[in-house]
Amino acid sequence: MKTNKETLVNALYFIVQNYNANKKIISQVVEDLSNKGIAIGEVQRILNGNIAFETITDPKLYLLTKSLYIATEEEKINPNHFFTPEEIKSGDNFSFNIEENSSDVLELDGVLQVDDDHFCTTLTYKQIADLYAKGLVCYNYETQRQAKHFMKEDKLIQKPELNTTSVIEIEELMLNKLYVADAITFNFKSDYEYLDKSYRMKIFKPSFDITDGFHRSSSIIDVVQKDPSIDKKMVIYFTTFDDIKSRRMIGQKNKRNPINKRYEKSIDQNNKANIIVQKINESPNCELRGKITTSLTVLNNNYAYVLNDTLSESIENFFVIKTQRDLDKINNYLIDGFNEIVGIYFNEFANLEQSKTNNYITYNSMFIFYTAVLRHLYEVKNWKKELEIILQKIDFNKPNSIWNDLDIESNTVGKVKLRKINEYAKSLTKGVEINV
Repeated sequence: MKTNKETLVNALYFIVQNYNANKKIISQVVEDLSNKGIAIGEVQRILNGNIAFETITDPKLYLLTKSLYIATEEEKINPNHFFTPEEIKSGDNFSFNIEENSSDVLELDGVLQVDDDHFCTTLTYKQIADLYAKGLVCYNYETQRQAKHFMKEDKLIQKPELNTTSVIEIEELMLNKLYVADAITFNFKSDYEYLDKSYRMKIFKPSFDITDGFHRSSSIIDVVQKDPSIDKKMVIYFTTFDDIKSRRMIGQKNKRNPINKRYEKSIDQNNKANIIVQKINESPNCELRGKITTSLTVLNNNYAYVLNDTLSESIENFFVIKTQRDLDKINNYLIDGFNEIVGIYFNEFANLEQSKTNNYITYNSMFIFYTAVLRHLYEVKNWKKELEIILQKIDFNKPNSIWNDLDIESNTVGKVKLRKINEYAKSLTKGVEINV
């Protein structure tokens, strides 16, 4: 390629996310690529963001770039900027065999069963690359490392977190046959059949999430393109975990490319407050659904209301969660509570940038205060009415020495800050009658 592949990949993420609601363009690209022999289902997964561009082979990446360029006329992805004349000529003459490029059944030999939901085997680099070439491996943001976010033309773009330096280092070791084989994990939810006597496994209509090994997979794809004859193998774990168990496994895998500490903490399934935050963020009945993030970029560009650790640490410090019953009860209460708060200040939460210019209502750290107030109203009979009365008496406007003293503008969360905000919330709820 003429330029760094990452430059093209970032541009493609922008184009796809910018045009994914344009049915005319999407249909045109799907038809064009399917005519080249790429399975329709694979094209749709690529355009839906389920297949990482980093794992697409060069010929297919060229065809995708060209098709999107023709459909959108976006000069930023003009193939001539990225591909050499030889690559363009090769790509234009390239076509995929749909039969070879798809698979209804994946048959594996030499498979050992580690546990009820956990299997182990070995695959060659080429076999691993083939899984990606057939579009069978997806990138699931729900069970992978924290996504990387960046702003482009006033639009927030999401992409997999990939350390390109690490990928190149691994690739060089693999090409020189110096890489010590370790394990890659693919998770799937398809039907399967395992024959323990013959150690054979069949996976029907396979579709995998790459749970662990995204960097190594990216390296392997490049290695196989450069040296198709390479015969090295990797250990492969095939798992049938649910999302919670997959997140738990990711929390254990934090060595070569450490996980963002804020994200690592957010997927800790042993922390009951974390579980509540996840439930709130995924609840179709909560105004905070999808508005809790681990990314400062997402928060600072007003695509979310609050950081995961801000809410989690507030809940953990202010509420006592001993049993599953406590967890469920507090979760339901906080969903109702945050719905009330967002409802009372609907205009503010609908216009975050303007709100933060004039007042503190929608600041990240204000959710420490909101959680503290809700805690002190937890056993109050008419808590919704009392909540509204309390909030209406408060001056949230800037400037305000009270909120400055409570460090509301900062995103940091510490014991002193939590204690001071909790004491202030307690003073505002003093005298409210508890429903005994």
